[in-house]
Amino acid sequence: MTQTAVREVPALDFKVADLGLAEWGRKEIGLAEHEMPGLMS
Repeated sequence: MTQTAVREVPALDFKVADLGLAEWGRKEIGLAEHEMPGLMS
């Protein structure tokens, strides 16, 4: 019989380093969608 080690990872609300950058990130995504629509499809 083989035993496998399982490590439980605690659930986090967010997986970003700085939520203060969220607005800037949304602007960057919007710009990328507008300038490079072929990459978004």
